[in-house]
Amino acid sequence: MVEAIRSAELQTSGEIRLFVESKCSFINPVDRAIELFGKLNMHQTQDRNAVLVYIALKDKQLAVFGDEGIHQRLGQSFWNDEVEKIIGQF
Repeated sequence: MVEAIRSAELQTSGEIRLFVESKCSFINPVDRAIELFGKLNMHQTQDRNAVLVYIALKDKQLAVFGDEGIHQRLGQSFWNDEVEKIIGQF
């Protein structure tokens, strides 16, 4: 995952972070990803194009959250597809 993130960041101005924890403290992993996104100040990228990949291992939960700049360009279906691709790799 780390190498894939490094490779992707070389091709974009965006910031990509992976956050892994054992259990998700929220029912919906997207809510936890949004909370972490804010705590990590990921909204401070110039083009608002940061992405957080959140994984809760024991709970088997995953979320991908993109800031408003990248989300407006790609749309919700893109994120849904990316989550499905990642789940397929596990």
